[in-house]
Amino acid sequence: MLKQCIGIADGLRNMHEYQPDDGEDAIYGRHTDIKPSNILLFRDPDDAHDRGRLVIADFGHTRFHSDDTKTYWTDKHVETTPTYRPPECSMPGHKRKISRSFDIWPLGCVLLEFAAWYLGGRNLVRDFVKDRQKPDPFCFGFISDQFFDQFPADGCASGPSYLRVKKEVHEV
Repeated sequence: MLKQCIGIADGLRNMHEYQPDDGEDAIYGRHTDIKPSNILLFRDPDDAHDRGRLVIADFGHTRFHSDDTKTYWTDKHVETTPTYRPPECSMPGHKRKISRSFDIWPLGCVLLEFAAWYLGGRNLVRDFVKDRQKPDPFCFGFISDQFFDQFPADGCASGPSYLRVKKEVHEV
């Protein structure tokens, strides 16, 4: 399991700091949609003992940048999956200066769910998702299973807020 986690993190690192073979300057990528359904398992059909290899997939939202633009996002809205989106997406007035670290939060969430699956199977993952489900005061009370809570600092959803990791994440 640890080898798989290291492999996923190493694959993401290679995308974050891609070094072309032709001697060109490095380019910096951001996946921006790390989630379990974008990690695929490949097995060697000729090896009955092969447990497979996990590989990051679906690069539809990926962007590559030069050294000059690697920490900036020019779009007004960053496409990401609500469950795994990083907390900075919920920060009011955030200027969208999103670096490669944008992928680290969802990677941590995925690895935590992977560890839950490893330790308790589908039932533990299902319970973990269910335990995280709460109404989101900033989305008209819709149920959210994201890994952090956002609270209005003054009790008003249109005012300032603060963020914290959900207690259920600490308890899994």
